[in-house]
Amino acid sequence: MVRKPGSGNSSAGLNPEHMYLAVIDMGTNTFNLLISELNDKGALIHLFSDKISVKLGKDTIHRNYLSADAIRRALDALSIFFEKIRNYQPIKTAVYATEAIRAAVNRDQLLHPAQEKFGIDIQVINGDYEAELICMGVRQAVEFSDQPAVIMDIGGGSNELIIANRSSIFWKHSYPLGVARLAEQIKPSEPITHAQILELEHILENGLTDFFEAVARYKPTVMVGSSGAFDSFADMIYHVDPVFTHPYTVKSNILGYDQFINLYGLLIGSTYAERLKMKGLIEMRADLIVLAAIIVRYLLERCKIVSLIQSEYALKEGAAEALAEQILSGKKI
Repeated sequence: MVRKPGSGNSSAGLNPEHMYLAVIDMGTNTFNLLISELNDKGALIHLFSDKISVKLGKDTIHRNYLSADAIRRALDALSIFFEKIRNYQPIKTAVYATEAIRAAVNRDQLLHPAQEKFGIDIQVINGDYEAELICMGVRQAVEFSDQPAVIMDIGGGSNELIIANRSSIFWKHSYPLGVARLAEQIKPSEPITHAQILELEHILENGLTDFFEAVARYKPTVMVGSSGAFDSFADMIYHVDPVFTHPYTVKSNILGYDQFINLYGLLIGSTYAERLKMKGLIEMRADLIVLAAIIVRYLLERCKIVSLIQSEYALKEGAAEALAEQILSGKKI
């Protein structure tokens, strides 16, 4: 059993007999917090979530380097999160660092002060484990069948691509082709040009060779996008389609192919200033959402995907489930 997380401070009325878990996902563009409850029936209930834009890779990701400003933003975000975590007194707080930090040559300049200040062990996870946690999170939100589907997580530093069904992961890989990295590489105009779109498609075609081979082998026809940009796609579609379910009232949504293609056309023809005014697009995603849309459109066409699903759940929900499983099995955490 998994319930949707709320927002705001919901620590009032906490049950002292239940166990609370906290997860922080230190992503390249965004830090995410999730507080969950493991109740006396072994059910995991997501209580509270929050996100803060940190943009760890801003201007330096191409050098695999964390700037002093990025480190300051990261520590500030962690301070805000730990203030909220203290309200719940969790039995375990797990902190995961992903691509921007694992690739940074100076990552200890962030990890050491963070661990000393907050008394935590930050786990710098590899891409394979990141993909596994994403899959665990998405499965909580989306009902898979026995047929293989593509799961995609679009990050700032890396993109995770997974082929899985309801019970098995057939193939997974993490690619250092996140939208922040791609933006540094192609330096898109406002609006992006046709030549720049072709350049991005060329990078994807050459960089995802083994993924395309896996698609040819397993023949998935569904893509599930995990949170992030896919939440924004769903929210923007909701604001132009009155029969579409609001993405923050459900854990997942089917995004119509035509709906997405119409949104894609709107995004690639827009400037940053115009995107800031678009309903459903939060400010922290306005700069890189165009590149995310191009990646999704290209993979849908290249892989002959016929159905696109947005999952509100991603890595942090998967990490919470992994922690809960460790507790229920009696393993030390």
